[in-house]
Amino acid sequence: MLFIDLDNFKVVNDTYGHDVGDDLLKEAAERLRKVFREMDTICR
Repeated sequence: MLFIDLDNFKVVNDTYGHDVGDDLLKEAAERLRKVFREMDTICR
């Protein structure tokens, strides 16, 4: 199990809105997907 925290994520949501925050989460997940095995699970 691996726990990853996006520092200051609340600031992104508060400053730029939840749509931008959602895009940031999607980008982070995509980057993780590129380095993890296909059998691994990524969740929020």
